Amino acid sequence: MHSTPERERGKLKHDPRQGHVRFGIQRIRSLPRFQLVSIIGLVALLVSACATPDGAASRVPTIMQAMEAEEAVIEGSVLAVRDTPGTSGGQVVVSTAAVSPANEGGEDASLPFEVSAEGEYVLWARIKGASSDESAMFLGFDGKVERVELFRFGEFVWVAASVGQLESGEHAISIAHAEPETELDALVISSRRDLTHDNLETFLMTGEMPAPVMPEPSDPATGGPATGEPDGGAGPKAPVGSTAYDLRGDPNFDPNDLPAEAQVWYRRLWKAIDDSVYDAYEWAASDDLYRYARDLHTHVQFLLHAFRVTGDLRLLDEVDKIVEIMRDQLHDSWRGVLSGSTAPGKDGFVNWVWRYSSGDEYVGKDTNKLDEMKTHALIASVAYALDVNRDLPSPGGVNYGAHADFWVDYLVNDFEAKWRQREGEPKGFPIMIRSGTHTYYSWMKWHYYMALLTGNDGYMREAERMAGKLHEDVKEVSTSSGTALLWPKGVLSEGSSLNYLHPTVYARYAFHDAIEFNLEGFGWWDDETLEQMARTITTWVIDPEGAEGSRDWFAGDIGGDKDRAGFPTDGWARMNYLRYEVSSYPELVIYDDSGKIDDINQRVMDKFGDYTDPRYIAFPTAELMKAILDR
Repeated sequence: MHSTPERERGKLKHDPRQGHVRFGIQRIRSLPRFQLVSIIGLVALLVSACATPDGAASRVPTIMQAMEAEEAVIEGSVLAVRDTPGTSGGQVVVSTAAVSPANEGGEDASLPFEVSAEGEYVLWARIKGASSDESAMFLGFDGKVERVELFRFGEFVWVAASVGQLESGEHAISIAHAEPETELDALVISSRRDLTHDNLETFLMTGEMPAPVMPEPSDPATGGPATGEPDGGAGPKAPVGSTAYDLRGDPNFDPNDLPAEAQVWYRRLWKAIDDSVYDAYEWAASDDLYRYARDLHTHVQFLLHAFRVTGDLRLLDEVDKIVEIMRDQLHDSWRGVLSGSTAPGKDGFVNWVWRYSSGDEYVGKDTNKLDEMKTHALIASVAYALDVNRDLPSPGGVNYGAHADFWVDYLVNDFEAKWRQREGEPKGFPIMIRSGTHTYYSWMKWHYYMALLTGNDGYMREAERMAGKLHEDVKEVSTSSGTALLWPKGVLSEGSSLNYLHPTVYARYAFHDAIEFNLEGFGWWDDETLEQMARTITTWVIDPEGAEGSRDWFAGDIGGDKDRAGFPTDGWARMNYLRYEVSSYPELVIYDDSGKIDDINQRVMDKFGDYTDPRYIAFPTAELMKAILDR
């Protein structure tokens, strides 16, 4: 490996995102605030009294019901009632010291309750863990429990344990043991999702209901307060592509600071990371550029998108773990070559190799430009995430700065130097071009992050040039719900001959990069554009009624398999929901006001069984983002 290039940071005029607020104005004030009560009962307020700050009424009247955990009916001996001074009723339900830790929960106790109106309800729980190994309990509605792990110990904290759609009538809170010495004091069921620790404490101890938060009058021209004064409280929601969603971590991140649904989906995301049916570590150890460019690239993008909206450095550590496995596969050689030269292929540059098929000219080599571009766009994005957090303490002890320096050195002195040598382009841009749209997106992304990593504005000029080329090919199409966007499979303005609508199976990669650029604040991918791109999916791609089999619920291209906007369709096969499950499309829920992506996400999740136990990280990431961004 070559020496690390000397570079100056922060010299570019283009400055992506400087703010790092993740749990402030735009999220908290976009939901009402609430409090609690220590008696068993229902309290309902008028819907009109609890409109959300954006003017939308709550889905059900505000219903608040609190109850003591010790009133639960306990079966067996793994849970017990214990006298505990300082709790709301003087007693708690506790997992006994003798109980063995459990990763799956049944129902060891239940507590009946009723709701007067159908709707979505949050189960809030006041819990205390004794230590990091004694801080989990299973909780949920009507026999369906989820593992609730705490991140603070030795004190009672309020957590959103579960979120569920409940019909009016009788229900039950289900409780099960997970780890010993975890204490459950009280529970609150509420139709309001933005309750804070102080709200819940006040309601539990005094019965005082939280005051409704009414929307501030707004100026239609600006979206700001009608007074024109600076926004000091409730006000318009910040755009998705705002200063809150860069790649800077939050060393003080606490999941309990998240909104209710976000807390629940955050835990489900980590369950999916730990227990996914797809093995990202195996992908990383494969030494396969094809796998890296597609499956692993998508996987790491999900992790980094979740990291952007939370600042949780544990997610960055997870990303680092994956790329460190990739790092171990780097060697200066071809290996397993099936076609052409069988020589070692040593050229002084370490590399990964392409292993997708047998008998292909690329197998065992690092000569496939498409997957080299997409793989190294992934590495550049990770290197930048590590770089901007180099001064922060890693939960897992990762030296972010040293790892970033390794990857920058590799990107400049191995990957880029190799291709400049091969292409005969010792300096300047472009180094090389692949004009397929999804590859072009990734290659543009590589240039963008290389600019931020090195301070060389030549990379940024190339990224901006490429963004302009992509925009040239985009066509606006009027639909009954607003403007949607269409584009071809190839970048025509860059000389591609692929002048037909982008197949859905490939467009998923372009959509993922577009979401990333929106969150990062680069190029023309603002909120309005992403809303138009989401409308493309809701208008023409989501099509379970047109399925030819039991699984192909999605059109074969972004135009719904019909000629549109001057682009012909090309007869690509329809996409099935198995591929949707691992694609970027669920994330578009944060830009879709129609509810169609939310609906199809739920339908696909239902196909795989229990949505509280997701098979992969795509849906938990999408739902986490939706909850935090309040879309």
